[in-house]
Amino acid sequence: MLIPNFGRTALYILFAAGLAPAQSGGLFVDTTALSFIYVMGGSTPAPQTIGITSNGFQTFAVSNSFNSPWLMVTPVSGAAPAILKIAVDVTGLAAGVYDGQLQISAALVKVRLTVYDAPKLIVLPTSLSFFYQSGQAILEPQLVYVTASGKPVQVTALVSGGQWLEVKPTSAGTPVNFELSVHPELLAAGTYHATVTLSSPEAPSQAVMVSLTVVTTPIPAFQASGVTNLATWLAGAVAPGEMISIQGTNFGAPNNFIGQPDASGRLPTSLGDTQVFFDNTPAALLLVAPSTLTVFVPYEIAGRSATQLTVVHQGAVSKPVPLPVALSSPGIFARGPSGTGQAIALNHDLTVNSSANPAAPGSIIVLYMTGEGQTNPPGIDGLIAKSTLPTPVLPVSVIIDGKQAAVLYAGGVPTLAAGVIQVNATIPADVATGNIPITVTVGPNTSRDGVTIAIR
Repeated sequence: MLIPNFGRTALYILFAAGLAPAQSGGLFVDTTALSFIYVMGGSTPAPQTIGITSNGFQTFAVSNSFNSPWLMVTPVSGAAPAILKIAVDVTGLAAGVYDGQLQISAALVKVRLTVYDAPKLIVLPTSLSFFYQSGQAILEPQLVYVTASGKPVQVTALVSGGQWLEVKPTSAGTPVNFELSVHPELLAAGTYHATVTLSSPEAPSQAVMVSLTVVTTPIPAFQASGVTNLATWLAGAVAPGEMISIQGTNFGAPNNFIGQPDASGRLPTSLGDTQVFFDNTPAALLLVAPSTLTVFVPYEIAGRSATQLTVVHQGAVSKPVPLPVALSSPGIFARGPSGTGQAIALNHDLTVNSSANPAAPGSIIVLYMTGEGQTNPPGIDGLIAKSTLPTPVLPVSVIIDGKQAAVLYAGGVPTLAAGVIQVNATIPADVATGNIPITVTVGPNTSRDGVTIAIR
């Protein structure tokens, strides 16, 4: 019988897709492809069958076209109708894809065996840490991602070691994100540990270690308005190296702690179980008291437009307070309680300048200040100045009684920490007498008004 061309094409597509039986003369095979999957260490795949029919008496013979040693068929010959049993032998096979082919008389049946490695659970991360401060909002859950090599598997999550830890879902197919939540509200202060065991009937178990730290220490608290230049007592932008004061609560124990240089000549960054951070950089500490901190702004903030300031005491972390960053924030140290009044200054003979000991016009006045910004060589946080004295990279100028004073020196002070500088200037010859205003400008910024020196 002749088959029209369209019919031949349609039948070819159906046969190629395995959607119609293969035919060899009067012999029909009910499939053109078989597939076996084996996971190493698991059960051998069950045999599959091929049905053979005919439109009359037909005999058949089966051959292993590719001589695949893993492919077995019974019987290898006979007469239709018949059922062939196709089995695979996985002994010694490595992971991979194996293709074979059976020729049943003139019909071809493709056989594929896919061998997978034994599944392994892949868990990320394998440890998690939670930190809880009593009174704070409930902690956000953290995720553990679990997948498996080779093929998807069912995974069960079991918590041991703590009723404060919850995992959802408790069972799921891979890949999956398990959500871990903690409930620390009723726990006493301390560190708690638990384990989440992830197990599968087809893969070795994996463990995720979870720790929870509960802190009941009162949380340090302060506002941006409480962060002031130690010389000017004014809040605002902070500069690299600037000596500042932080006013707040819960900063430390009832005792005050004074920072002492270590063997390398640097002030500590941890004092009385208290630390101060600008972004992630710890600041050098000079004083830690329950409601007052005296610290040096890290030079690492140079070049930034803003920074986040936090205080940590015994693991309790304050709310971050954003502060703008300036190139400089100059302030002259003064004796007054508000950053104004008589400057802490020396006359040319190194005696203390005061109304009872005024300086002469045309003589040298020595000032002490902070907030000069970055220095040359670059400032090192908390380093006590010795033979190498850093100088400001920004220009320094002094105005006394509204008149420009010649600056003879501006730089570090031996035995004082980086961030405090000395400025030596010549008092103009035509200044007035009495308590005369003085300001220092560093780069674009000028110290506050209200600071004076005594002139006779």
